Amino acid sequence: MLAGIFMPGPTPEEVAALTRLQRAAASAEVASQLLGAYYGTDIRGVLPTVRARTMVLHREADPATPRTAGRTWRTSGGNWGCARVPRSRRG
Repeated sequence: MLAGIFMPGPTPEEVAALTRLQRAAASAEVASQLLGAYYGTDIRGVLPTVRARTMVLHREADPATPRTAGRTWRTSGGNWGCARVPRSRRG
């Protein structure tokens, strides 16, 4: 089900392979917890403490992470670079 997020335009064989991999890697409960942790994590409060130069890459039209997330980094006052990565069939 999530294959289209991680792999744009997957073939049926690719969907099946990724589904098998995901099911072997984590139970449905653990996968749900991981997604919840990803989408529930707010790092805005710690961004000003990051001192290393950082490049934020964001895939164009990424269905998993909105582009506004990259803007948050860029406007946080750190030493950030931001680049959009073209969305292709292979992501």
